[in-house]
Amino acid sequence: MADVLYESDLLITAGGITSFQSACVGTPMMIICQVENQLKNATELQNKGAAIALGIGIELKKDLFLDEFQKLKNSETRSCMSRACKKVCTGSGAHRVALSIREQLISSGNAVTGVA
Repeated sequence: MADVLYESDLLITAGGITSFQSACVGTPMMIICQVENQLKNATELQNKGAAIALGIGIELKKDLFLDEFQKLKNSETRSCMSRACKKVCTGSGAHRVALSIREQLISSGNAVTGVA
């Protein structure tokens, strides 16, 4: 999947896990959420410049989609979004989570000694 996303100029997707995979490889996206719980992530990706969030699919108006799609025909716009994607999702999330857990254990006094 990463190869396909990496080779793509633009992804049109729902607001699930694929949007984060797309961000990790730097592929700009238009997000059409399928359920309410996808809206927050889609909006955050848009706020960071990595995506265009179009709301819930069933409510999406054709004119809005076409207007936003038209903007993405500009390669510089997509390049800016690609750079934003790479800032949003660095691919080091598991490492950051492990560090956060370690810090919590240390601060609570429950850390196992001798573990790096």
